[in-house]
Amino acid sequence: MEIGVIAQNHGALYLLDSCQAVGQMVVDVQTIQCDFLSATGRKYLRGPRGTGFLYAKGSVLAEDPRVGEPATLDHHAAPWVATDKYQLQQSAARYEQWESNFAGLVALGTAIDYAMNVMGMEWIERSVQKLAATLRRLLEDCPFIEVHDLGRPNKRCGIVTFSVAELDPLQIKASLLEKQIFVSVTSTSSTRLDFQRRSLPPSMMRASVHYFNSSHEFEALVEALGQLREGREKPSAIQHP
Repeated sequence: MEIGVIAQNHGALYLLDSCQAVGQMVVDVQTIQCDFLSATGRKYLRGPRGTGFLYAKGSVLAEDPRVGEPATLDHHAAPWVATDKYQLQQSAARYEQWESNFAGLVALGTAIDYAMNVMGMEWIERSVQKLAATLRRLLEDCPFIEVHDLGRPNKRCGIVTFSVAELDPLQIKASLLEKQIFVSVTSTSSTRLDFQRRSLPPSMMRASVHYFNSSHEFEALVEALGQLREGREKPSAIQHP
């Protein structure tokens, strides 16, 4: 919200990338006061890969000359209304193409309906934050693990980023996969400014917590990390790209 106020006061357009937020917490564009907001379907919404959506404020599309035309247009984004005239869509549809993955979009709509109407976004947000806090406590209790999350102490998201001393993240991921423990690895190229500003390791582990996870799974993760760290289990051999 604070950024939205600053952007409005300075006449700046405000585009927010909410790919990691939509599906795990309540997102209200009116409160945020953004002009555009993008999201992906494959993350916390649990929709198909290759789907997503864009919110665009109607008043900005209609009145701000800086918005202009997208780099590519077809007769869906800009219907041909006369022999010498086309008309831009007055909604975010001007950024769409006629050819699209309709089956994927139907599935995305189902995922959105499930999150909002079956589970409820308020409940999802509370559950994710509570579970993520539990995982962080377990990780922080291990002297060889460092948790690198920022954010407000009383409100952090479900993405838990950490490193394990003397162990390579890609090797950890491969070894955990054999135990059906699913984590990912994030590297400098994903968030270079933050990595460099805080002198973070070049790659780190990421555990993305959702409402269907349990504390038993977190305990299994920490135990497996401890076994790898103490050398009771040799990390899986992998080939680096």
